[in-house]
Amino acid sequence: MQLIKQINGTTCGQACLAMLLNTIIEDTIELVGHDNVTSDEEICPHLQLKAEKYCNPKDSGANVRLQLHQNPEDTNQKHWTVYYFGKTLDPAGFSDKKRWPLLKFWNIR
Repeated sequence: MQLIKQINGTTCGQACLAMLLNTIIEDTIELVGHDNVTSDEEICPHLQLKAEKYCNPKDSGANVRLQLHQNPEDTNQKHWTVYYFGKTLDPAGFSDKKRWPLLKFWNIR
């Protein structure tokens, strides 16, 4: 899977969707209908996903996950990433040290 960078400060969801659908970000912007902040309800239906409940992502056994992170200082700020076989693909280019804690995730089968 190839890392796709977000094209502005609010297209991390569209970039992650593009990675998972193996397409370009412009296609997923059109699919979602905008180039702004995205919610679970806007991303997950395109992947036919439902949230899976695990205490720890490592317990899920999945090699590919869509992940949503949340800013602990401002819970209204969230950020999407893709976990792919042991590596986090971050469309904003944040390092593990700078990335916000994981809020929830969806296994990709």
